[in-house]
Amino acid sequence: MRATTKLKLLLLRYSVQLDLDEEEQMILTLTDKVFGSHEQFVGKTYSVLVGKAYSFMLREIKAEEKRLVD
Repeated sequence: MRATTKLKLLLLRYSVQLDLDEEEQMILTLTDKVFGSHEQFVGKTYSVLVGKAYSFMLREIKAEEKRLVD
C-alpha cells in the first residue's frame, strides 16, 4: 500500500503533525480525534514514518475490537 493511501486512512482517525528536529529527523505526531491521545514517531523518511503510524493504528483498532468482544 502506498504512503499516500496510508496517510488518507490515518487522517480519518487522527490529526497528523509533521516536524523536523535539529538532527534532521522527521517527527510525526498523531492526535486521536475522539480521545485526544498523542503518539509520536521519529524517522529519517516520510514513508517510514507513515508506515510506523499506520501499523500503530492497526494495532489500536485490533485492541479496541478485542476489548469490545471481551
